[in-house]
Amino acid sequence: MHTLAPLIAVGLALLCGCARDDEMHFTKGTGDMGQFVMQQALKRGARPVTTNSLPAIAGEWRYSED
Repeated sequence: MHTLAPLIAVGLALLCGCARDDEMHFTKGTGDMGQFVMQQALKRGARPVTTNSLPAIAGEWRYSED
């Protein structure tokens, strides 16, 4: 009985906190994905490090923000 209440709370949190597939809104991106990831990381307070000229990760990709 002591573990039932926390399990119910976790179950409700998962149901209410997770987006369904039909609610996900993706934005298409093209070009160097590595550069995009670096820009997004810097926006969120990351500190850049030397990458020694990593090759570009080119192509089409999608992302979603929450």
